[in-house]
Amino acid sequence: MRKLFLLLTATAVIFCCTKGYSQTVTFSGKNVPLATVFSAIKSQTGYVFFYEASLLRDAKPVTIQAKNLAIEQVLKEVLKDQQLDYFIEDKTITIVRKEPPIKKEQTPLPPPITVHGRIINETSEPVKATVTVKGSGKASTSTNDNGEFSIAVGDLQNSLIISAVGIE
Repeated sequence: MRKLFLLLTATAVIFCCTKGYSQTVTFSGKNVPLATVFSAIKSQTGYVFFYEASLLRDAKPVTIQAKNLAIEQVLKEVLKDQQLDYFIEDKTITIVRKEPPIKKEQTPLPPPITVHGRIINETSEPVKATVTVKGSGKASTSTNDNGEFSIAVGDLQNSLIISAVGIE
């Protein structure tokens, strides 16, 4: 029983002597520099900040009302209008410049394909006809005296409609 008492007493003394850090932050300020906010977070939580000094020189002052908010919430609030981001590893908060959003480049449409052809009848004589790209309505051309034509189509999946007097 005595050993159990000593063990419990020693455990209580150890827990009482360790320095505790809270994980919440209370801070209020209007148009304060980020360095001031970071200093308050450090003093209240024991977290340290790592950043290039030039990042904070370019930062805008912030206004914040935080009462017992998690570190992450406070950082999101003060960095929301800044070109800065953060990540936390152990007890270190690293401040970095935000990566510009990657613009997803649109795949350019392939250039139109030009189709050349010749329209003839069953006796191999040239036919005067109109050639239209199906579904476009506007893309059309006529054959010349030799029955030849040239027309731009979007891709090879498009169909051509050939119309003339006397042909089916």
